[in-house]
Amino acid sequence: MGNNKIKEIVWGLAESSISDESHFVVDVKIGSGGPKRKLSVLLDGDQGIDIDTCAKVSRAIGHALEEDEIIDGAYTLEVSSPGIDYPFVNRRQYRKNIGRTVKVTLTDKEKNPIKGELLAVEDDFILINEEIKVKGKGKKLTFAEVQVPFSEIESTNVVLLF
Repeated sequence: MGNNKIKEIVWGLAESSISDESHFVVDVKIGSGGPKRKLSVLLDGDQGIDIDTCAKVSRAIGHALEEDEIIDGAYTLEVSSPGIDYPFVNRRQYRKNIGRTVKVTLTDKEKNPIKGELLAVEDDFILINEEIKVKGKGKKLTFAEVQVPFSEIESTNVVLLF
């Protein structure tokens, strides 16, 4: 069975084993080759995800994979949250991060990434209160609200502030 089909099956297994509507599948990745293929399932929630949910989903997926013999050979199954540095892949992740500082890399590589507070998520765009450094003023910043169409976004990540 090909990786795309396995990914589709595992995604469905993960979704069906999630009982809380606030939790959702972010991504399913299948590593290539080696003695053991690595199968990673990333889960998130509108209020985050806990280890008990990841363990429950892992058991359900593992059981189904074994019972139905979906994967030939040895594999390693990992179910976890995407982590703070993992780029957003769906609008629910954007919505749960409203109010946080994000960095948006644009598809137009000629333009600099946009950094600022995520203010809103609409159907076609996000609204960011962009941090703009004032030249010649040291570390002084000004801010401007900017609409960024989803069609122009390469990736978006949360920025860790220290």
